[in-house]
Amino acid sequence: MTLSTIGLKKPMELKEENLINIHHFLPHRSPMLMADYILELTPEKVVTSFVITPDNIFVHNNQFVEAGLIEHSAQTSSSILGQSFLKIRNLIPK
Repeated sequence: MTLSTIGLKKPMELKEENLINIHHFLPHRSPMLMADYILELTPEKVVTSFVITPDNIFVHNNQFVEAGLIEHSAQTSSSILGQSFLKIRNLIPK
Protein backbone atom coordinates (compact mmCIF):
# COMPACT_ATOMS: atom_id res chain seq x y z
CA MET A 1 0.00 0.00 0.00
CA THR A 2 1.54 3.31 -1.02
CA LEU A 3 1.13 6.61 0.80
CA SER A 4 -1.29 7.80 -1.85
CA THR A 5 -3.73 5.02 -0.93
CA ILE A 6 -3.44 5.30 2.86
CA GLY A 7 -5.95 7.38 4.76
CA LEU A 8 -9.35 8.82 4.21
CA LYS A 9 -10.65 9.91 0.83
CA LYS A 10 -12.46 12.79 2.50
CA PRO A 11 -10.78 14.26 5.62
CA MET A 12 -12.64 13.77 8.88
CA GLU A 13 -13.86 17.00 10.46
CA LEU A 14 -11.97 17.36 13.72
CA LYS A 15 -13.45 19.75 16.25
CA GLU A 16 -10.83 21.14 18.60
CA GLU A 17 -13.11 20.95 21.64
CA ASN A 18 -13.47 17.17 21.15
CA LEU A 19 -9.77 16.38 20.76
CA ILE A 20 -7.76 14.99 23.65
CA ASN A 21 -4.07 15.82 23.82
CA ILE A 22 -2.25 12.52 23.38
CA HIS A 23 0.84 13.93 25.13
CA HIS A 24 -1.00 13.59 28.46
CA PHE A 25 -1.35 9.84 27.95
CA LEU A 26 1.89 8.74 26.30
CA PRO A 27 5.56 9.49 26.93
CA HIS A 28 6.36 9.21 23.21
CA ARG A 29 7.49 12.23 21.23
CA SER A 30 8.51 12.77 17.63
CA PRO A 31 9.75 10.86 15.72
CA MET A 32 8.32 7.86 17.66
CA LEU A 33 4.82 9.26 18.32
CA MET A 34 2.46 7.30 16.06
CA ALA A 35 -0.86 8.94 17.02
CA ASP A 36 -1.90 12.54 16.45
CA TYR A 37 -5.11 12.90 18.47
CA ILE A 38 -7.33 10.88 20.74
CA LEU A 39 -10.80 11.24 19.24
CA GLU A 40 -12.66 9.04 21.74
CA LEU A 41 -11.55 7.59 25.06
CA THR A 42 -13.55 5.40 27.43
CA PRO A 43 -12.44 2.69 29.87
CA GLU A 44 -13.15 0.10 27.14
CA LYS A 45 -12.40 1.93 23.89
CA VAL A 46 -9.95 4.35 22.35
CA VAL A 47 -10.02 5.92 18.87
CA THR A 48 -7.01 7.85 17.59
CA SER A 49 -6.10 9.61 14.38
CA PHE A 50 -2.73 9.46 12.69
CA VAL A 51 -1.56 11.03 9.44
CA ILE A 52 1.30 9.17 7.81
CA THR A 53 3.74 11.58 6.20
CA PRO A 54 6.53 10.69 3.75
CA ASP A 55 9.20 11.59 6.35
CA ASN A 56 7.80 9.17 8.97
CA ILE A 57 10.53 6.87 10.31
CA PHE A 58 8.42 3.83 9.40
CA VAL A 59 7.98 4.83 5.74
CA HIS A 60 10.37 2.95 3.48
CA ASN A 61 10.22 3.03 -0.31
CA ASN A 62 7.01 5.10 -0.07
CA GLN A 63 5.28 2.42 2.06
CA PHE A 64 4.29 2.43 5.72
CA VAL A 65 5.91 -0.76 7.05
CA GLU A 66 4.38 -3.24 9.49
CA ALA A 67 6.49 -2.06 12.44
CA GLY A 68 4.80 1.36 12.18
CA LEU A 69 1.35 -0.20 12.27
CA ILE A 70 2.29 -2.27 15.32
CA GLU A 71 3.70 0.81 17.07
CA HIS A 72 0.54 2.81 16.25
CA SER A 73 -1.66 0.02 17.63
CA ALA A 74 0.44 -0.24 20.80
CA GLN A 75 0.31 3.51 21.43
CA THR A 76 -3.42 3.66 20.80
CA SER A 77 -4.03 0.78 23.22
CA SER A 78 -1.73 2.33 25.83
CA SER A 79 -3.92 5.42 25.96
CA ILE A 80 -6.50 3.42 27.94
CA LEU A 81 -3.89 2.68 30.61
CA GLY A 82 -2.78 6.32 30.63
CA GLN A 83 -6.37 7.33 31.28
CA SER A 84 -6.60 5.22 34.45
CA PHE A 85 -3.23 6.57 35.66
CA LEU A 86 -4.48 10.16 35.33
CA LYS A 87 -7.88 9.38 36.89
CA ILE A 88 -6.19 8.14 40.05
CA ARG A 89 -4.55 11.54 40.39
CA ASN A 90 -7.63 13.57 39.31
CA LEU A 91 -5.68 14.92 36.35
CA ILE A 92 -7.86 13.96 33.39
CA PRO A 93 -6.96 16.67 30.86
CA LYS A 94 -8.89 17.75 27.79
